[in-house]
Amino acid sequence: MLLWQANCKLSNNGLEWLLRFLFQFLHLLGVTCNCEYLVEFCAMFPTSLYVLRKIVDLDRDDFVKYVVCPTCSSLYDPGNCTQRIGDRIVAKCCTNKAFKKGKGAKECGTKLAKRVVLSDGKECYYPFKVYCFNSVINQLEAMLKKPYFAEKCEHWRNRNISNGIYSDIYDGKIWNDFLTFKGRDFLKMPRSLAFGLNVDWFQPYSRRSDVSVGVIYLVILNLPREERFKWENVILVGVIPDMEKMPKSINSFLKPLVDELQVLWKGIRLHSSLSSIPLLFHGAILLAASDIPAARKLCGFKGHSAERACSKCFKSFPGSVKTGRDFSGFDRDQWQPRSNELHRCHADMVRKAANKTTHEKLATRYGCYFSVLLELEYFDAVRFTVIDPMHNLFLGTAKRMFQLWLERDLLTKSKLKTIEERINKLDVGTGFGRLPHKIASNHGKYKASQWKNWTMIYSTYALHGLLPSEHLNCWHTYVMACRLLAVPVLSHNDLKKADLLLLKFCTQFERLYGRKEVRINMHLHCHLKECIEDYGPVYSFWCFAFERYNGILGSTCFNNRSIEIQLMRKFICEQFVLNVSLPEEHSETFTAFFNRYQTSQLSTDKVPVGSSALFHMSTHGQLGACIDWSDITYISLPSAYKLMQLDSDDRQLLAETYQCMYPNKHILPGMVGEVCRKYSSVLLAGEKIGSRLECRSLRSARIMASWADKDGQVSSRTALNFRPGIVLFFFANTIKFRGGQYQMHVFACVRWYKEDSQRELYRRPVEIWKLRSFSPAGPATFLPVQRCYCKFATAQVEVNGVEKQIVCPIQRTFC
Repeated sequence: MLLWQANCKLSNNGLEWLLRFLFQFLHLLGVTCNCEYLVEFCAMFPTSLYVLRKIVDLDRDDFVKYVVCPTCSSLYDPGNCTQRIGDRIVAKCCTNKAFKKGKGAKECGTKLAKRVVLSDGKECYYPFKVYCFNSVINQLEAMLKKPYFAEKCEHWRNRNISNGIYSDIYDGKIWNDFLTFKGRDFLKMPRSLAFGLNVDWFQPYSRRSDVSVGVIYLVILNLPREERFKWENVILVGVIPDMEKMPKSINSFLKPLVDELQVLWKGIRLHSSLSSIPLLFHGAILLAASDIPAARKLCGFKGHSAERACSKCFKSFPGSVKTGRDFSGFDRDQWQPRSNELHRCHADMVRKAANKTTHEKLATRYGCYFSVLLELEYFDAVRFTVIDPMHNLFLGTAKRMFQLWLERDLLTKSKLKTIEERINKLDVGTGFGRLPHKIASNHGKYKASQWKNWTMIYSTYALHGLLPSEHLNCWHTYVMACRLLAVPVLSHNDLKKADLLLLKFCTQFERLYGRKEVRINMHLHCHLKECIEDYGPVYSFWCFAFERYNGILGSTCFNNRSIEIQLMRKFICEQFVLNVSLPEEHSETFTAFFNRYQTSQLSTDKVPVGSSALFHMSTHGQLGACIDWSDITYISLPSAYKLMQLDSDDRQLLAETYQCMYPNKHILPGMVGEVCRKYSSVLLAGEKIGSRLECRSLRSARIMASWADKDGQVSSRTALNFRPGIVLFFFANTIKFRGGQYQMHVFACVRWYKEDSQRELYRRPVEIWKLRSFSPAGPATFLPVQRCYCKFATAQVEVNGVEKQIVCPIQRTFC
């Protein structure tokens, strides 16, 4: 029932009525059919949510409620918000003192609770604001009890390490620096967990913008990346109530979390699926990822409109809040970097300020405040505070650029209409989402994923010939940088290229649009490289997952009372549903219904999809060198297939393909299996690639790979020369090598498009290829699925009266 409520968004009242209806229906059915079993069952059937929760042993309020001062955000235990004076009970007032001297030395004095007279004349006191805190230790123990969860947290130790490649957070400097800390083993020890922290605010009502609640999330970084950001593996630490004014500091809300993190750092014994006895676990926060306002409050920095607004360096931005800050100037050699030691020293000086004047003066000088997270001895606020690429690149600069073009009339109404036509014409396939049709009126409502798609897929084609050349050059530089950065696996060389492109974009922007138009996001572009070097590719730490969590919580049906309590209750209910075990006799019927929440077990003999092996197979290295083509770990084949018999010509071509894959072996057509299994689609590292064999997968059958030459032969060049093609079908073939060794390989049968003489008419990555003209059949027709690089978007265009196609590679989402 709880799952039904979660899926259908039923209110509690609606679920109560549903339970009563089912009781009456089953009881009537049992009496009418004279079924004693149904009658007895109805005697135990819950007719209210209260009874239902008692039966399943679900305590909805299994979390701590703190009373919050509406003015200064101080926390109090619920029992301490009232007091008895004579025969009356009255509400207490907040006794917090902000400073030792001056006006701040006075007690806050704000009442903590309001008096409510009930219908029977009794008086009750309810707190004005409530902060809900969910114990991290309790939540962590509940997760560790789940089958295979603790084992998944240790899989990173068995990964393949590739030099020169960032494949996950484990390749970053932070993870390697914390293998040991001050001479003491931390991540090197078994059962040591690293956490990522996020704080964000969102509006829970779709039709109201005056209510905003805050949420604090934790994710476990030890988990494989495909498991790390799943809803069932997130810990909702706390829900911050809506305040009349956004609190300047959230230290009071973070304090209960820090207290538990102190315990985890020293080590605590927890029950888990690893053993029947409690084992010692350690934990630490190694990442703080949020948007700029939340990150500044979380880690103790001044806001983005301050004189020292950067959390990575001490660069001074002249100006004021009224006149605007000057964020221009991109000579990075002149920027003095922040350090953990100096930041702690400055934050401690600010904390010890005797009065408000001194406090603000010191905070302005050093650009920082004190964060309670600094009570954790290992917490490095400068390095741990990452620049979120989602907000920085897409919700920041990409959105600002489009608005600037409109403000300066670089995009007129007629040009916007042309852009809309091109957007509608471009077919991006399945799984990527389309942009709203009316970009002129809807661009302000674009979500981060839509700005990402606009930047990397649509914009180069849609803006061609519409923006002035120098403005288009500037934007194209930015697009190429984003395309290099927004990938699951990143090489050191590509990171350097992207960093130089972002620096070039910032200097071009300043020259074209003026110093006043430069924003703090553009300064932070120049620090993105540091974050990626510390934490690996952007897929390891950007905030898309946390935004999705807000959407899940925001889908709750609320009344107008105690929203934060309802949010926490919903989370606890859903976590309960996630741990439900279905009886075997019903699992086949209801598994699909539960798949929204429950994840399949990860077999211990499989390599996690986080390694960079597939990255090498699809892009790097000389053909056939150091590649295990028979390793199909990342390839999932559907259960449905047809048997296919290869004729002599196909076996000859396939033998030539094998020869290119195994240049050190002598391959004969007789060694190639004559009977194959034919498939309509495959899953490559979790992403579906379709074919023409299945009409529903036709739009996902367009792929690009560095494999084929112009004449249908397999290219032996090491340079990446990607060619678009259409997959006809997939097949699994077994070859018998000399010595009696059998190995199975999975191929895609591909028709490769021919090059066009005007291939580079558009700016990269957009290219023009012939529309219905294909390369001749040859060994390159058979593509090892591991070599598939990405899909592509396409649109038909007319060039000099001839129909051709636009090809734009779509960044892959698999490793």
